[in-house]
Amino acid sequence: MKTFKKLALVTAIAAAPFAQAELTSIDDATLSGMTGQAGISIELSAKVDIGSVVYTDTDGLDGLAADAGSLAITGIALGGSVAGTALDNIKIDIDVDATDGLVIHLGAVNTADVLTGNNDVTGVDGATRDHQRVDFGLDVGSVSLNGGANLASAINIQGNLGPIDVKIGNDGTIDVDAYFEVTTGSMNIDVLGLGVTNLTIGDNGQPILTGAYASDLGDFQDYVQENMTADQQTAAEATDAYAYLQTAAGGSLDAATALAAVIRGGAIKGVSNMAYVQMQITTGSTGYSHLDTSDADVANWTGDTIVVQNSLQIEVTKMNMDIGMDLSMGNAFTMVGGVTVGAAVDTSLGHVAINDLNLSGTTLKIYGH
Repeated sequence: MKTFKKLALVTAIAAAPFAQAELTSIDDATLSGMTGQAGISIELSAKVDIGSVVYTDTDGLDGLAADAGSLAITGIALGGSVAGTALDNIKIDIDVDATDGLVIHLGAVNTADVLTGNNDVTGVDGATRDHQRVDFGLDVGSVSLNGGANLASAINIQGNLGPIDVKIGNDGTIDVDAYFEVTTGSMNIDVLGLGVTNLTIGDNGQPILTGAYASDLGDFQDYVQENMTADQQTAAEATDAYAYLQTAAGGSLDAATALAAVIRGGAIKGVSNMAYVQMQITTGSTGYSHLDTSDADVANWTGDTIVVQNSLQIEVTKMNMDIGMDLSMGNAFTMVGGVTVGAAVDTSLGHVAINDLNLSGTTLKIYGH
């Protein structure tokens, strides 16, 4: 992973946070970090459509085949954030290390544009996105129970994937570090009559600047700041952020300090709002006490202990996340003389913001029964 970080930094140095700027050449010392090394790299572009995924409980609640029930997820589409585009610009690096085990990194093909947020393009549908970021779009038509009522429907989530690192240790333990953001989302939770719009997930605390990538991103910010051109300075001074920082905290801030802060922020604006989740995935033993009502000797019954081996166990070890959404419940429409006039309108509950959500220490165990 150290090699990848060096490559990512060198790639990032090839572009500045303001597209018109021109940076100086990379020095020989920096280039020396680009020596070839063994490993596998895969570039991926995919668009996935699934008609339905159906889970069937083959014996229902009481253990009878006639009571089998099902949960269906239909109309699944996974691709880019712009409708009809692919989930692309993904580069996967794979290494096998004697100490760390299998090490997998998922990132972008063009690191520079991801960091700076450059290269916004407009698609044929009129939507604008950064075509170099690993942007995603997930659509689900409905989640229904036993072919009847919808539990949820019209699910649409769009966002960006940051760096994702997966390590499978020599003992089989899986460690995951993931940065991501949801830029917009909507869904109907039909079973509650609840509508969700303008869903966002990120973190304004910039956790990526205090994690494993802090050093490399700091180096990149230093480089950009030290190599500001006149065009970069002009662009930075024209921003609202520059004006705000000069008068921050009710006092005057040195213009050069404000300019440097804007330049450094622009260098990583593409990843600065990413949420962060760290988790560990293992298999292990668990168990529970079981009431056996068929026991004939009820007077002496002590219960049965059921031991489950190789259950899936997931622990959230760290989380940095802010969530925002608009909620609605119910639909209002106008009646005139017993006739509906116009379309129904969702009745708003307002906006909900969940700041600094942290579920660290949460453990989930999954097994059959």
